[in-house]
Amino acid sequence: MSDEARPHAAPPGWPPPVPPPGAEGWEREAQRWLWELLPVAYRRYELLHRQPVLLARQVLLQVEAELVALRKGYRSARVDLAGLEMEPAVVEEALRLYAAESDRLHELARQARTVTDALVHGAAQPGPGGPG
Repeated sequence: MSDEARPHAAPPGWPPPVPPPGAEGWEREAQRWLWELLPVAYRRYELLHRQPVLLARQVLLQVEAELVALRKGYRSARVDLAGLEMEPAVVEEALRLYAAESDRLHELARQARTVTDALVHGAAQPGPGGPG
């Protein structure tokens, strides 16, 4: 089977809404997905529109910053929320929220790294046996 006839497979960690590398329009859809992960204010920077790898890097930095904030919130939740006179059940619910959001952000970071790799190295993805 020729490379052109072979269906494109998504690499492990690839975001589900984005067509796999090599599929028609995958880069455009990857950029669209990346934009959804940044605060809207970043859209005013033309450089990020022209440089998808820089866009992907900024997404990774944003997700990492969100994880830092989440860890801080988790560590301080019991004391801070008790000081705000929150009920213990609310504090426990907040801790579960932080844990769920941490899982989501770690998965987003994994997906963003996978997209970044594809943007940097192009659509060519070596198979399980390596190239050639």
